[in-house]
Amino acid sequence: MFKAVLASLTASMALTGMVQGWTNHALPEQTSTTNSVTSQGASSYSNWYNGVYIQQVKENSHLRTYVYPRLEGLPNQSVERKLNAYLKKIGTPAPTTSHDSMNTTYGLLMQRGPLLELMMDSYDYPQGAAHGMPGQMAVMINLSDGTVYNISDLFKSGANYLARLSNGVRAQDKQHVLDTFSKFTGVTKHDGYYLTNTGVAVFFSPYEWTPFALGFPTFTVPFEYLSSILNRQSSLWQAFNSPAAVAEQRAENADLRKIHSLGYAPLTNPTDSFAQTGTSQHQELYVWAAEPKAVTDGSVQKLFFFLGTRYLGTDTWRDHGPVYDLTPTGQGTISATYVGNVGENDFTIAYHWTGHTMKLTPAFPSKYKGWSNK
Repeated sequence: MFKAVLASLTASMALTGMVQGWTNHALPEQTSTTNSVTSQGASSYSNWYNGVYIQQVKENSHLRTYVYPRLEGLPNQSVERKLNAYLKKIGTPAPTTSHDSMNTTYGLLMQRGPLLELMMDSYDYPQGAAHGMPGQMAVMINLSDGTVYNISDLFKSGANYLARLSNGVRAQDKQHVLDTFSKFTGVTKHDGYYLTNTGVAVFFSPYEWTPFALGFPTFTVPFEYLSSILNRQSSLWQAFNSPAAVAEQRAENADLRKIHSLGYAPLTNPTDSFAQTGTSQHQELYVWAAEPKAVTDGSVQKLFFFLGTRYLGTDTWRDHGPVYDLTPTGQGTISATYVGNVGENDFTIAYHWTGHTMKLTPAFPSKYKGWSNK
């Protein structure tokens, strides 16, 4: 979608590659220091998109817990109202029956220039059922004019894009998981789609082609494979390739190179491993979950924070256990949920960039025992 040593690390730290934790972390075996980082050195491509952020909204009622995004900072208030009404509608679905419990949440797939992509998640649990039914809905939005895109908007008029995507998915499905119940016959307009850096991601619901345990199988069809039918004049393609979007992609690529240079590899699940948000200084705050290159089973992680292309640091000195649900929850604020100690609940920390330093709410638990020895 990050405890941090800020860009103003001392020369000795820079030479030794040490990463320092935030001041309000009371962590064992961790030295606390005062960070007095200013906002100088941030990326130079700041524009109004960088001031847009997602505010988390929670609504609770009998058997229902809705968590959905509300957009803030758009210069066109009518577009903001229109999009927020839409996000509330799809973020508060009615359960199958009045006796079902229903939970919803969301994750960020991409916020690049005028293009915003969100994953809206739901879990409908019928009374007396063995398990609930999860749902996912990918949303692609133009922040400039309020357009909500369909995947068909990416392709030339009359192009048989479903057939091309189907062939692309078949080529990606090396293990033939989509043939579990019956032979895969192709994608439909009702399946899920969103754009990635390299292509069109296609995902399927549980039981559609695969067992419940496999979740939402996702395959990315490269743009190169779709090249002949892409409508490069379409609003969706133009938003994806706008100057602001290209600048943000370059910044993200620079950040990823930094993470790799430190001996870590970013995780690949978009809503669990990456998040970004606009700040009050109209800069983008990024966070990536990454694992040491020597440990690739997802059990050992660390969060890496950036302000544009400026490296801020990591969430802890030491590698820790898994983190999930990296979510933008307010202006300059990204929340991360950590897997708790054995027998204890998971816990969530909100990381807020004040413009000068990172504030944690609550502080990292001093009794955390999930440090890695790998």
